[in-house]
Amino acid sequence: MTLSAPIYAPQITEQIGIRAAEFDGAIASREAFARTLVRDVKAAYFQLAQLQAGIEVLDASRITLAENRRVAESLVAAGKATRDRVLRAEAECLAIEQRLHAARNDERAARRYLNLLRNREEGEPVAVADGALSLPAPTPGDAATRPELRDLDARVDAADHATRLAGASFLPSLSLIADSGVQGTSYRIDRDSDVSTASLVLSWTLFDFGARRAAESQARAQRQQLQAARDDVRRQLELARLSADDQAQTAERALLTAEARIAAAEEGFRIAEKKRDAGQLSQIEFLDAERARTEARLGLVIARSALQTARAEQEYASAAYPLPATVVSSATP
Repeated sequence: MTLSAPIYAPQITEQIGIRAAEFDGAIASREAFARTLVRDVKAAYFQLAQLQAGIEVLDASRITLAENRRVAESLVAAGKATRDRVLRAEAECLAIEQRLHAARNDERAARRYLNLLRNREEGEPVAVADGALSLPAPTPGDAATRPELRDLDARVDAADHATRLAGASFLPSLSLIADSGVQGTSYRIDRDSDVSTASLVLSWTLFDFGARRAAESQARAQRQQLQAARDDVRRQLELARLSADDQAQTAERALLTAEARIAAAEEGFRIAEKKRDAGQLSQIEFLDAERARTEARLGLVIARSALQTARAEQEYASAAYPLPATVVSSATP
């Protein structure tokens, strides 16, 4: 049986520091992946909500156009309009049916993609909450806590320990070694066969033809490279944060424009519908009013979805989403 215990070994402390820094870097990398996944899931969720809301808008338009076709058929039957009025109404109904079919296909694809990100079965239904596109802005975070920066900080820390480890190789190491066993022509445990030794071992490399010096220079250069990369990533993340803020502000203004547009389109359609019922409006003018209302409704849905997606990107850029403690925990002593 041999017992070996270091008494003085400065390399061990630095090796422990390197492993702890590598562990912190792995934790930061996992958090970075988690935050990217949260952003992608939110974007996919808002895309699905947008498509479902768009289907509702198109379905309402289909009902309106079906009613317009019924009115056209009544006018033709009463001899107050020609057959082309019915044909135009029928063409508009077919066009909206085609848009509905395409929208439903897009909705199924978006649901499958969201389930892929959620690690669920592709066909599993996804419940989109009412008001999903009207959520309040998230609480702003601190971009300085981005896990990408902490990952690079951990790498720089590991490089510091590696530099000190290379420097520690110039120092001696002292260890205690104790051996206990039996010796003889047979395995016997008695006073005559037992043997025990204890020794202090001093190890000190005096000449290595520059190998340790080269290792120390390499570790120092790697540390400088990582620090430069860290500064570059910090600037890139700051630019991404500013861009996310600008996109969120632009999306907010676009939403205000869409709300004003839909108010005007709704009022215009209401007037057009009354004129049509009174026989004071041509079919083309009515269809234009209906199309303008439908496009305004779709524009509002798109603007709301774009705003929520921009806020998700803003939340990602500032690392504001509260992750579970098991994702961001660290074991650094």
